[in-house]
Amino acid sequence: MRDTIAIEVKAKGTIVRKDEKALHASGEDLKLKRKIIVCNESHRRFSDSGVEIIPIHDFLSELWSGNLV
Repeated sequence: MRDTIAIEVKAKGTIVRKDEKALHASGEDLKLKRKIIVCNESHRRFSDSGVEIIPIHDFLSELWSGNLV
């Protein structure tokens, strides 16, 4: 399960810690390679807890180019 990536999509412009709750719960059961929230933020960043927060356009570019995994 080391190659498992958890992806959550949110229609928000700003992600806050409570938005990461479901990803952290999934990470307790699985050994996740990456935890990603796809959203409407303008810049890519990492949260304090290590969740990748990726704007939708960046995410789709990575997905289509095969660079997501």
